[in-house]
Amino acid sequence: MNLQKHYDEIIDILRVVAERWKYEHPHGHKGIVGDRARAILSEVDIEWEWQHQNEYIAKSAQVKQIIQSIFRELKKAEEKFPKWPTDMIHAAAIVNEESGELAMAALKWTYESGNINEAGKEAVQVAATAIRFLNGLQKDHYQPNPTFKAI
Repeated sequence: MNLQKHYDEIIDILRVVAERWKYEHPHGHKGIVGDRARAILSEVDIEWEWQHQNEYIAKSAQVKQIIQSIFRELKKAEEKFPKWPTDMIHAAAIVNEESGELAMAALKWTYESGNINEAGKEAVQVAATAIRFLNGLQKDHYQPNPTFKAI
């Protein structure tokens, strides 16, 4: 027996009852059944909101940890490679190179029993590199019109 399914069906029935008995009954009585259904739904909605808010808080803690790891990686990359290309093509190529390493880690995990943590590490590097790319946009770091010479 799927309790969640029955719970959802009961909530749906309560919503129909609440809507149908929203107005006065044709014989003059107030919608007592509808009032009770609306009260129950209100309690359910409060419970639902509380549950999902706690899930969001838990996810927020995970996101905070991820962002912290990205900024640690960004600092490490800026210390190791303090210079960043002034042409957007090369800067984008660096982001693309990191993305390729993420794809390789995902392929290894999927088809060669690779380490899932390696994919996570590469994803953090992609994010850090993308931040460097975006930071260049914000600071007008990129120069237009790279030069080309005939060979």
